[in-house]
Amino acid sequence: MTTYAVLYVDDEEKALKYFRRAVADEALPVHIASSVSEALEVLEVHGEEIGVLLTDQRMPGQTGVDLLRRVREDWPEIVRLLTTAYSDLDEAIEAVNRGEIFRYITKPWDIRQLRTELRQALEIHRLRLERSLLLEEKLSVWQRLIEVNRVRDLVVMAGSFTHIRNAMTAVAAYLEDNVTASYRGRLIAPEQLDLWSLTETEIRRTLGLVDALIHITEPNETRDAFDAQTTPRRLIEGAVPSGCQVSVQEVDGVQPVLVNASLAHSLVASLCRMSAGSDETAVEVLCEPGRLYGESAATTMTFFSPSNSQAPEGTSGLDVVPEHLSAYLIAYHHGGSLQPVLDGSIQKGFRLILPTEPAAVPEWQPVEGWLERILARLERWE
Repeated sequence: MTTYAVLYVDDEEKALKYFRRAVADEALPVHIASSVSEALEVLEVHGEEIGVLLTDQRMPGQTGVDLLRRVREDWPEIVRLLTTAYSDLDEAIEAVNRGEIFRYITKPWDIRQLRTELRQALEIHRLRLERSLLLEEKLSVWQRLIEVNRVRDLVVMAGSFTHIRNAMTAVAAYLEDNVTASYRGRLIAPEQLDLWSLTETEIRRTLGLVDALIHITEPNETRDAFDAQTTPRRLIEGAVPSGCQVSVQEVDGVQPVLVNASLAHSLVASLCRMSAGSDETAVEVLCEPGRLYGESAATTMTFFSPSNSQAPEGTSGLDVVPEHLSAYLIAYHHGGSLQPVLDGSIQKGFRLILPTEPAAVPEWQPVEGWLERILARLERWE
């Protein structure tokens, strides 16, 4: 069982020595500090080891209540006590009423009573830690349920998107690329632990996502009309979004591609924006000849920003950004593919592969067992 310490703060050196001599032992370790700033330094180093803070009120500069207010914000599990003379009781009572301290202890101390108060405070600290752990575990379970339901919603959505070829394959690829065992999603807030309001929120989120994706992917009677033949350079330069600077490099042997002009324009614009990231405007695109699925002639376009050290916008697990998922849907609608470009654990951009003849690429299903793999990753999240 972990033994937590007490931090005592007082500007009087004699009081610090007296407190340590009277209180400290193996079962009750003690840290001391002579000012608010020194106490904060101790907390920065030993904050996880400290269970109780006891501070004098009257000190030069910042007062004990100033320190307690800061600790309440940054180390909320630490039990806060104020020690003061009878003449300062009004300030102590006000601090109790504001929730800044658990209890005040008047000077001079009764050492036996002081040790009892400190042990009681440490027990409260232990209970707070247990409560926080239980709440975190509960939130984690709820978060996993939310993420599993989001996978289900994406799969159902893909099955209903008849205006997009290979929609299920696109969603499977998106999930394969964005669900990892190391991803730690932002836990839902404790105040959201209400089944009905949470369900309503998720339904609205899913409906909003579907509506946005339908708007971006433009279902119409010409959805399969791959009638615009263009070089990769013309396609990219014609789709550069406002405010973005794109440099295109073509390797010898790159072939023109046949695309649905509207969808391809939307796809390239999205990849430029996402590869540039939130703080950059420059994007480089390398175009190379290639093969798709080992047979079909294709062109590979790699979008990246050399100075981008952050993951491109839209790669945050299952907090799905419509533009990000729609890029997968459009790429696979063309019979192509889309993958992240990684530099270690940092995503630097995207690699888009488009066939030169999309109509010649048959519709295909994701690799067997893909959904089981995604669900297994969710189970391993830490």
